Amino acid sequence: MFTLGMHLELSENWRPQLQEVQTFLIGEGIRTYIPTKTLAGRAHVLKILRTPSVIGAARNMLPFAFKKRLELKTLIDYYNDLITGNQVIGIFNSEVTSGKRVGKFREGRIPYVYSVGRKRALEFTMQLASQANRIFLPESTLTAIVRDRRLLGLGAEGLAVKYGLSRSVIRRVLREEQAR
Repeated sequence: MFTLGMHLELSENWRPQLQEVQTFLIGEGIRTYIPTKTLAGRAHVLKILRTPSVIGAARNMLPFAFKKRLELKTLIDYYNDLITGNQVIGIFNSEVTSGKRVGKFREGRIPYVYSVGRKRALEFTMQLASQANRIFLPESTLTAIVRDRRLLGLGAEGLAVKYGLSRSVIRRVLREEQAR
């Protein structure tokens, strides 16, 4: 809602080749993983998901990149608070339109640079947590939530749907039960 999350993927049809790249990247402090499933049943994909690793990999690849140079620079600029999420979306969409990038046309409004978006997200989360703490639930509902968690193994998402409550309220109920 407030920030963009970006990751990097490298694809290759021969898994041992990706494993060699993975070994190198891990040695450079870049965290990666290769899912067991292949891409469309053919190519294997090495994924870099954690933001510090994404930034580090992008910085190290940028001097050698040609086709993906603008995308890597855009990613780095966004995480360095030089451009907003809206600008990132615009750049990526122009790359799709021009045919340089494969993917879907993105929509969304993220008018913040990364650090401001992170701050807004934290404020929003704190507001939700505050609201969750103000909601009063009858003892019978509290007991039923805890029972369903134990007996049915329902997680916060499933309990939230079942009882028509937010996940943060469910988490509060479960946290309070553990404290008892």
